[in-house]
Amino acid sequence: MRGPEMNAGGAARDLGQRLRLLVLSQPNVTDLCHGGGLRMHHLLRHLLQRHEVRLLCSEAFAPAPPVQGKLGRLLAMLRLGRPYCFQPDFQQAVDRQLAGPFDAVLVFGAELLQYLQNVEIPVVADLVDEPVLATLRELPALHGIDYLRMLKHALSLVPYERRWCRRTAACLLVSERDVRALERVTGSVGAVALPNGVDTGYFHPQGKPAVGEDLVFSGNMSFPPNVAGCLYFAREVFPLIQQEHPAARWTIVGADPHPSVRALSTQPGITVTGRVPDIRPFLGRAAVVISPMISGGGIKNKVLEAWAMKKGIVATSLGCAGVEARHEGNLLVANDAAGFAAQTVRLLRDQPLARALGDAGYRTVAAHYAWPDKAAKLEAILLSTVAQAEGARQAASPNSMGKQEPGGTPASDAWIGRASARP
Repeated sequence: MRGPEMNAGGAARDLGQRLRLLVLSQPNVTDLCHGGGLRMHHLLRHLLQRHEVRLLCSEAFAPAPPVQGKLGRLLAMLRLGRPYCFQPDFQQAVDRQLAGPFDAVLVFGAELLQYLQNVEIPVVADLVDEPVLATLRELPALHGIDYLRMLKHALSLVPYERRWCRRTAACLLVSERDVRALERVTGSVGAVALPNGVDTGYFHPQGKPAVGEDLVFSGNMSFPPNVAGCLYFAREVFPLIQQEHPAARWTIVGADPHPSVRALSTQPGITVTGRVPDIRPFLGRAAVVISPMISGGGIKNKVLEAWAMKKGIVATSLGCAGVEARHEGNLLVANDAAGFAAQTVRLLRDQPLARALGDAGYRTVAAHYAWPDKAAKLEAILLSTVAQAEGARQAASPNSMGKQEPGGTPASDAWIGRASARP
């Protein structure tokens, strides 16, 4: 992200400035079972140490009523319109908040860009995955009406992104591939790669031996790409592994299992846990961690967490996309069922290799995926964005003494963190 280090008068920008940020989010910041909530949690935790944050969560507001009737739903599916549900009450809440003295708006999630129509201060949007690319990545796992519905969603995203992303000062994405995809869709947007991180204070080697035949897959088990990956592994890969290792056990760990995933627990050797209070004991016992993704995009937190615990990993190319993955270096990669089974059996039989890959993965995490580094980059982007806006205002109004503070926000709204004494 490029931005001036100097203000309009030539004085050095005070990088210690305390910002007042309005944050718009869809998931609850305490929901750590979903990748978006986890990312937001760690980034905001850092910002709260130095800045003031008011969080407005769209989950607290009622969505627009659904389309009624079969004909209505069919016409809605065929019509290209808003790719995301619009919540009028949330729009009104955003507009009320914008009467307050904010320096910038930080948006978590592409679905909330549509509420920026009345924003006149700088906006930074954390999109995580590039929406069109992420949607197209799901198509190979879909069929029939589900395929058409997802394709229609991808098509409706193109004009949406072109309209709203161009109104931001910067859009953040988890990988350079997502950055390039957004630039192709929108033409020209200030897109910046901000990869995910991992909490190495929480996920760390436990010093306990792995259980010889235990495989582990982790994640939010209602997330469609995770569901598709589990079903693929169960139907096409795990039976091949069981031929080599009849005692092999596979544990699927994660909240809200889809019914098709929960049904896998009836198959020999497969356990579906559902939500667990602590995933680390399951990862600690794993001889091999798997990431057999066949759809979806972005950075896989499951890979970073396993690396942080020094675990050997077998993944598809999609299952390790967006991270510093090196086949035979810090994990093993296989993209067909027979190859995936063979690489998994290889690690089950060669635990020294699994440990060596885990050690390399741990070094990768330490070098590239610490959350404080990612949050510091976000903070620098916000400071630079506000500096640019202040410089532009000063250049346009040379006699201005600074931004006028509007009236306060409603007393019922609470600041997250310590509020300053300014009105």
